[in-house]
Amino acid sequence: MEILHFKTNIDNGQCVQRVSQEIDKISTIKNWEVETASNDKIMTVRGASLESQKIIKATKKAGFRASLIGQVAASK
Repeated sequence: MEILHFKTNIDNGQCVQRVSQEIDKISTIKNWEVETASNDKIMTVRGASLESQKIIKATKKAGFRASLIGQVAASK
């Protein structure tokens, strides 16, 4: 499993719902969350064979920004 971290401008639950309509279409994502209370609005995405550009594109399609700030290869 991989873990990707993105800095975003997703700042509340309503925004998360809009993004979920696009992010949930990516089959390699197991789960994801956004720390809306943090200043950097960090989105953490977990899954297998994740493609950061697909996630960024899906976020942009929902009307938000995301930039990759970290990647971790996690064990099962």
